[in-house]
Amino acid sequence: TQTTRFNAAVSGAGPVEHVSLWGLMDMPVIIASYIGGYPWEIPETYYKESIMFKLGYVQTPTHIVSGANDLRVPPSESLT
Repeated sequence: TQTTRFNAAVSGAGPVEHVSLWGLMDMPVIIASYIGGYPWEIPETYYKESIMFKLGYVQTPTHIVSGANDLRVPPSESLT
């Protein structure tokens, strides 16, 4: 979070950058449907929705959990 209100946070299977997620996941139409279009159609939305570009503002220690066999969000998408 961008506040000191919490002592800690956990993120489970959450992607940090949606353009690479779109290219890596087994069903990229899911992310395109969720965000509202393909990366080349609405790049600013993909940028805005990607947490990777907001990590400099995070103040709460966050534990990121990913599953080695997750088909929807590859573990590489949970690394920063």
